Amino acid sequence: AANDAPLNPIACENMASGTTHLKAEVYKHLDKSLHAKADELVGFVDSAVDRIVPPAEAANDDPLEVTVESFSEWIVDEQQFKGDIPNIAGMEKTNNLMAFVERKLFTLNTGHCITAYLGCLKGHRTIREAIEDPSIHAEVKQAMQESGEVLIRRYGFDRDMQ
Repeated sequence: AANDAPLNPIACENMASGTTHLKAEVYKHLDKSLHAKADELVGFVDSAVDRIVPPAEAANDDPLEVTVESFSEWIVDEQQFKGDIPNIAGMEKTNNLMAFVERKLFTLNTGHCITAYLGCLKGHRTIREAIEDPSIHAEVKQAMQESGEVLIRRYGFDRDMQ
């Protein structure tokens, strides 16, 4: 008997349109006669994931221990699901995923990049060292506020949530 139940893979990767990329790779290896059926039943749902896994404390000897920050965000494109959208703890649905991808890129990633570039120019060896430099901290904060304003205007994000 054929299985006609919908399937909705969600790639939780640090890349824009990760599941769309996965779909293209799957279709390269899927018999062309099955593409229409896959289009009907397989959702390939893109997502934006924000969860930082900082390095373990240097004093810790357990190489398998993983720590994560308490903040976590997992947003999925509700328009790409096939069938009912499952209710999964921690999963937020949106019809404008790119807004959240851009928010991550232009706040979190921008802050890290500017910290790294300015830190390198001033001879700092780590991000922590760089962000603790008051002049770098001020520059990074200003850049993140500026990019946050663009996102607020473009997508209507809540200023307090930036």
